[in-house]
Amino acid sequence: MVIELQSTVKKIAAGMSQVFGCMLHKFFAADGLNMSTTGVLLQGCNDVKFRLFAACKFILQDGAAHKAVWHSRGDGGSRYCMLCTNLFTETCNLVEEDGTNQLVCNIIRKSELNMATGASLRRCARVLARKATTMNTDDFAAAQQALGMTHHAGSILLDRTLDQIVDPVKHYLHDIMHCLFVDGVCNVSVYLLLEEHISAGEKGIYGELEKFLKEWAYPGRVHGTHLSDIFSAPKKHRDAQHIKCTASDMLSLILAMWCQSVLGTM
Repeated sequence: MVIELQSTVKKIAAGMSQVFGCMLHKFFAADGLNMSTTGVLLQGCNDVKFRLFAACKFILQDGAAHKAVWHSRGDGGSRYCMLCTNLFTETCNLVEEDGTNQLVCNIIRKSELNMATGASLRRCARVLARKATTMNTDDFAAAQQALGMTHHAGSILLDRTLDQIVDPVKHYLHDIMHCLFVDGVCNVSVYLLLEEHISAGEKGIYGELEKFLKEWAYPGRVHGTHLSDIFSAPKKHRDAQHIKCTASDMLSLILAMWCQSVLGTM
C-alpha cells in the first residue's frame, strides 16, 4: 500500500494522475523491474523459489478517481463519459449547434454508442496539450468542456512510455456501488418510478413511501430511523431529477416490498 499526503499530491503538476503513472513505472519499468516480463523472484517454504509475474488488467475506480487519474471531466463536461464519443449532456445544446442531425443526447442503448479507444483518448489529451500553448484562456476552457477532458502537464495520458502498459479503455472498471447507488442508476430509476405515478395523478406518492418507511425500524447501528425523512421533501429530488441520498440509505430502502405491497394495490 502506498500512502501520500493530499497536500503533497496537490503540489504536483498533474496530481494523482502523475503519482499513479510513477507507481506504474515502478512495477513495469522498461529498463528495470518489469512484472510482466522479468517478474520478481520470491523465496517460498522449504527453500523453494518461484518467480511471480503480473500484468495490468483493470483499474477499479469510482467517478472521482476517473477524474483524478484520467482527467475526464465527468458530469462537468459536455462529453460526460470518457468511453463514449457521441454521448453529450442535453444541457450543452450541442445538438442545436450541429445542424446535421447526427448528434443526439438521449441515447439509451449501448448499440447506439460510438466507443472510444485508448489511442483516441490519448490523442484527445495530446491535442489539448498542444492547444494549451496556443489558445487563449476562454477558448481553451471551451475546448476542454467540449472534449470532456481537463489538461494537466504530466498527466498519465501524456506519458508516452506508458502507452504499452496501461490502456484507459481496456483497463477501465467502474466501481459498481458508485455507478448504482451514488447519484447513480438506482437513484434515477426510483425517481422515474415516482414521477410515473405523479403523472398518473398520484400526487402524494412521496408521502406514501415516507409513511411506509416510518413503519420499519432498523437497528441503531445502521441509523435506519431517518430513512423516511429522505422522502419528506419531494422538491429537492424533483429539482435534481434523482433521489438524493447516500449509497447506504439507498441500499437500506425496502423498495421491492413497497412496490409489491403498496404500489400493487394502488
